[in-house]
Amino acid sequence: MLYCIKQHKNDDIFKEDLNNMKLTWRRLLTVTSIVMIVTSFGFPAEAKQVRKSSVKQPKGKVTTWLGRLNPGENIDANTAYLDLPAGFTADSACNLFVADTQDNVIRKIDGATNFITTFAGTGEYELTDGAATTVADFRAPYDAEIGPNGELYALDYGNKRIRIVKNGVVSSWLKNLKNATGTALDGTTLYIGDTGNNRILKATIPDGAASVVANILSPGKLAVLNGMLYVANSSNTTVSRVDISSGAISTVKGGLTDVDGITVYNGKVYFVASDKGMYNEVWQYDPATGESVRLIRVVETEWYNHASDILFCKDMMYLLFSVGSSIFRLNPDATNPVKIAGKHRYGDDDGSFREAVLGRPKSLVFSNDRKKLYILENHRIKVFDMKTKQLSFIAGSPMDNWRDDVGNSARMSGPTQMVLSKDGKKLYFADRNNNRIRALVIDEARLETLTGAGNINQFGDTNNGYAEGAACADEFDLGVAGCAYFNRPMGIAISKDGTTLYVTDYDNNRIRSVDISTGATKLIAGSGVPGLKDGVGGTARLRGPISLALSDDGKKLYVVELGNHALREVDLRTNRVRTLIGKGKAGYREGKFKDARLSYPDSVADGRGNTLFLSEVGSQRIRKIDLAKKTTTLIAGSGLRGNTNGPRLKASFNGPRGMVQLNANYLLVADKGNDLIRAIDLR
Repeated sequence: MLYCIKQHKNDDIFKEDLNNMKLTWRRLLTVTSIVMIVTSFGFPAEAKQVRKSSVKQPKGKVTTWLGRLNPGENIDANTAYLDLPAGFTADSACNLFVADTQDNVIRKIDGATNFITTFAGTGEYELTDGAATTVADFRAPYDAEIGPNGELYALDYGNKRIRIVKNGVVSSWLKNLKNATGTALDGTTLYIGDTGNNRILKATIPDGAASVVANILSPGKLAVLNGMLYVANSSNTTVSRVDISSGAISTVKGGLTDVDGITVYNGKVYFVASDKGMYNEVWQYDPATGESVRLIRVVETEWYNHASDILFCKDMMYLLFSVGSSIFRLNPDATNPVKIAGKHRYGDDDGSFREAVLGRPKSLVFSNDRKKLYILENHRIKVFDMKTKQLSFIAGSPMDNWRDDVGNSARMSGPTQMVLSKDGKKLYFADRNNNRIRALVIDEARLETLTGAGNINQFGDTNNGYAEGAACADEFDLGVAGCAYFNRPMGIAISKDGTTLYVTDYDNNRIRSVDISTGATKLIAGSGVPGLKDGVGGTARLRGPISLALSDDGKKLYVVELGNHALREVDLRTNRVRTLIGKGKAGYREGKFKDARLSYPDSVADGRGNTLFLSEVGSQRIRKIDLAKKTTTLIAGSGLRGNTNGPRLKASFNGPRGMVQLNANYLLVADKGNDLIRAIDLR
């Protein structure tokens, strides 16, 4: 199971469904460069200035519109952002070198000053070899070790290799790994948990000659002690021991959940375990006695969220929390924790557009007067004032849960798409992991539940069931007669008269309606059996409906199906479903509907008239759907993951999600993985 899928079942639906969409990335830029980018594009008032510019922007040109990609440089690490760091190491001075996985860089935290800098990488998701550290690129670095001569060996997950950083240059050192997730150094021997190949390798420094130590299921992080390799096995939740000389394997500790980081200190083995971030534990194993002792168990999910690595330096323990994006220093017995790195679980800087840092934006909605842009982030809703150019918080929290309340006391879990009520007073959204349809009363910053019953903050493969019925918003038991039950609803649209919501019930493979006045639900389409079959109402089959858009006349629903790689149409007068694009298999091809192919489409948006806009996480592109001509065309995207601005064929995205038109000339895109809102020139 890929790392980010395992860690973020509640954060990204495409990370649940898509094995090759494990990690996202972003490029590190200075504040100055971001300001220059934003200023060059401008906002509505400044868009006219762009159009009057002597340099005509080509159609499809992509620009950063809001947000900045600056996790912090040469500042105290407690005020800098990390992004799902998976591993770290330390030198003799306790300088920490952090594999900042989704930032695609190696970060250095000075052991004396606690200041953080970028040690290697630009932040672009790429492979640039034989280059200086300031221009070299990584693809999701996962672990690191300091070599015997001060060089650094970085496990470059996405590039399937070990990279060496030596004398200011980054080069490939060992290739042909598969989903490798752990390393350990013993003198001049580097051990690698070659996870995808179910084996442990050892490579000799400096020549890199490699051989197999043992074949073992899904080896992760590693530690060496007295001729033994201790292995965190993430797939079968055990800690194993491998005799390096014979390859014999035995189990040290079983029955764990999400075991990742492991290290040795004073003749004992220490490892960390967690349960989807709900709790985090530090264990100590004594090889002399064979006994394991749990030192701490912390139930706190903001900072202490999914312990991913552990090390000791100068008789102090250091813990790295990937989902918490934080680092703590503790006493050797795991007492007296002190946070030394990480500003926030997600990007979270409000203020002017020059200062704003977003955190996983997913859906965009303008107010009726278009003076405000509402932004649905991770588990929060914010608003951007188009006149003052200020971003501010409305409601929610970085902590996912369910609670009807006000402001930062309100809780949601994995919200996906939102729409504005006809009177402009409420935002309705599908609260995916809470299996409910929720509403934000904007002026009161108050969350309320419209409909849905059963499980809240639902994890894993839990099934909330399916039933049409009444709201029952405060019913948490399953199968209660008369209550409406959803199973991870995602997409949402609102009727032209503002009385009805349309919802994609993702895991139930159905399209449903919700009466806004009562919360009562009705089936529109889908038998519940996954498939790609046209038909009327419950005779049709869908697979993973994820996003909705309503036609201008309000008579048709357009449905994006991630599982079928398809765009479907539902006639609301008859509930007849027909397939517009897609054959059930992923691919990328523009052209006539019958020939076009989609690759993990994510979101659909009304583009006025006979036009739809479509975002794809599989191809990392934004596409235009012409309903009259029955054709698709590329708007922007090179097909590569990244954050590059520029002409449509060179620009890159990282998990683009919701879209909305700024005006006739510009489309705004929530570039979720890059924590940005991007603008595309449609002219």
